[in-house]
Amino acid sequence: MEKRFFGPECSIFSRSSFRCFLCGHFFLSVGDIPIGAIILGKKSHKAGYSSQELKLLSNFSAQASIALNNAIALDQVEKRKVELEKFYKLTIGRELRMAELKEKIKELENK
Repeated sequence: MEKRFFGPECSIFSRSSFRCFLCGHFFLSVGDIPIGAIILGKKSHKAGYSSQELKLLSNFSAQASIALNNAIALDQVEKRKVELEKFYKLTIGRELRMAELKEKIKELENK
């Protein structure tokens, strides 16, 4: 686990009258692609985040990444399912039309 950004040596960013105290971060990623971050602010008391708190947040960020990855995968599966259903309907429609035409050919041959 990264030690930088944790504890009393927190980085301080200031913008106009807004101050943000950045004390840590955990990246959320899908595969190798970062898709978000959990950013920890300075705690109200002097002590930094405990190792238990950091481990909990690390586990949470890992689980959040897995959940996001699963959601993206489900969305891709659903889109592919729609494509396959359209293809299936076209194929079945074509096969039914071919069966009808074969019947008509047989009828014409029998006349």
